[in-house]
Amino acid sequence: MRNETNKRNLFIAIGFGFLFILLPNTGISSESLIINQNFILSLVIYTILSYLALYCYSSNKIAGIVLLISISFISPNLYKNFKGELYPITIVIFASYFGYIFGIRRFKKWKSSL
Repeated sequence: MRNETNKRNLFIAIGFGFLFILLPNTGISSESLIINQNFILSLVIYTILSYLALYCYSSNKIAGIVLLISISFISPNLYKNFKGELYPITIVIFASYFGYIFGIRRFKKWKSSL
């Protein structure tokens, strides 16, 4: 039996990546939206973070939604007054979640070895 969940999550993550890039730029002229190296790099970063948030959403709904919302802090066009100041919040939220997952797995491994 084939696992289609990862492929579906990947396509949804790519869609979220495009959404996080294109939605803040709707008010800006289309000349500033050029497909170049920066666009591809942004798409890859947003896609990876969206994929991780969707993976989290499959196990914990609230944490997945918090991770998806925190991805929007990366875009400087959404929060013009806080340009470059909010992305550390995203990093801290993702690091906290993965630290929590790592801690739970280590605790289960420790508890089963007793």
